[in-house]
Amino acid sequence: MDMLLTIHFSWLGYLALALLLSGLAFVFAKISLQGLSAPQSVLIAGVTMLVLRFTTLDFRGFWHSIVRFSSHQWLLMIIYGVLLAVAWITFYLGLQMTDCVAVAPFALMVPVIRLVIALIIKRSIPDVPRLIMWSVFALGILLMGFGREHKNKIWWLPTVTGPVVYALVLEGTKRYPVGGRDSIIHCGILMILCIVSCMASFLLKHGDLKKVTVYHVLFGVLAAICLHYGPVCASMATAAPYPSAVKFIYALWILVTILGCRLFHKESLTKIAWGGLALLVVATACRMFLL
Repeated sequence: MDMLLTIHFSWLGYLALALLLSGLAFVFAKISLQGLSAPQSVLIAGVTMLVLRFTTLDFRGFWHSIVRFSSHQWLLMIIYGVLLAVAWITFYLGLQMTDCVAVAPFALMVPVIRLVIALIIKRSIPDVPRLIMWSVFALGILLMGFGREHKNKIWWLPTVTGPVVYALVLEGTKRYPVGGRDSIIHCGILMILCIVSCMASFLLKHGDLKKVTVYHVLFGVLAAICLHYGPVCASMATAAPYPSAVKFIYALWILVTILGCRLFHKESLTKIAWGGLALLVVATACRMFLL
């Protein structure tokens, strides 16, 4: 059992921890990217998450199971691992190019992209209220990202590419599952991610490797711990008497990110970005309580 789960909290404690971890993940990742390249940070995150997963999974059992995979299973796992690495690396590149407070909201774009993919595949339009809600939600994200000046004019390219590719991974694993135990599959995909990130680190190097310190590596590890345990703590808070309210509060982890960006990176929202945040909150409330 995960070390974190051996500590007993009330549902309120798990919710607070989930908000804190999920909200600070990209804040810490931005700090690591001040000295590391995007592939290096992703490699550190991947290795850290592998170690955390192997705290609940026997390595011998994992290896014994994975060597018995068919060529079809291996092919799917490699494809998903490569795509996941591309998603992480491109999103981290976006974080490296511009302000964290502008890039982090795009992590919320994944369900919108999955909706678009479903529309393309099924060719069916959802009910009008739901379509309006997701449109307002997407508009809020875009306003938070584009409602400010950016020194690097192509910051949006990797920032948008990351969620798009990640949504493709989620849809792929849903429609074309690898087959087998989820824990084994997830570790296998993470191993592929680490290999791809290691190879990419030789191609996408940081401008000044002398800036790399233990400090940057430490925050890369902390970011991975936050990404791993944030959803875990959120799932532990589902025993709350009002689950819809808990889901609504957790969905607003971006507020913690905004506060973290202010404290760690001296970044703040513009008036346009505040308007985008308001649209996000309204759309999220409608999704949780009305639709």
